[in-house]
Amino acid sequence: NKSDGKFHSRRKFGSSGHAVKDYDVSDNHKQYEHVHDFESTNRCKDRRPTKQEQREIDKAKKKRRFW
Repeated sequence: NKSDGKFHSRRKFGSSGHAVKDYDVSDNHKQYEHVHDFESTNRCKDRRPTKQEQREIDKAKKKRRFW
């Protein structure tokens, strides 16, 4: 979010240029950080991040790389 400088979500793209994953931090609706995977163009239900995905989320928060 550019107005407050906080990381809210991040989208990861594959080599084909299509979205592969969405990383979201906790908010009022979900009290935990979560990941959405994409199957073709559909966004799947959320799940808890793996350890590697959690490291990516933490790294993005530190660098304030928001989307």
